[in-house]
Amino acid sequence: LLIFSLFYAYFYFSDYVTEWYNLQNTPNLLWEKFFDFSQYGVAFYASILMVTLVPTVIIGIPWFRSVNSIAFSSLLVVIGLWIRRYLMIVPVLETPYLPVQQDIRQDWVLYHATWIEWTITAAGVALFILFFVIASRIAPIIPCSEMVEKEGESRFVFSYKKKKHLSPHDLSTKEI
Repeated sequence: LLIFSLFYAYFYFSDYVTEWYNLQNTPNLLWEKFFDFSQYGVAFYASILMVTLVPTVIIGIPWFRSVNSIAFSSLLVVIGLWIRRYLMIVPVLETPYLPVQQDIRQDWVLYHATWIEWTITAAGVALFILFFVIASRIAPIIPCSEMVEKEGESRFVFSYKKKKHLSPHDLSTKEI
């Protein structure tokens, strides 16, 4: 995760710096949308913060590193990447690269997601959950070696037993 965050920080930097050298009218409009807090600035800076800075600090500094903080950092990375994907599509579609000079409706110039697109997105998430549930029925999530069947019951009950460490004295007995 640390290496991923550092690579992604580099890709952010190289992507935006190379575009910054070649600012023309249309890319400049897009940059203004990314840096303006009244439009997409909050989402833009939040995605940078969630994907690059927070994981680098949490995993890079041993004092912050724990299982819970790494899990939290991973959750922030997933959310930040979803925000980043949103920023790749919506602001670009709202910024027309060809100037509209005809008398066109404003609804056709600016992009707003419709209920159909939100439904398709929700269906994709539901399909992933369905495949995950089907896969968990075929291949167990918890290893079978950690499942114990109780006497008189036909279902499995999860119990984690400590393995007994054998001593040289135990090896000489017949109980083994």
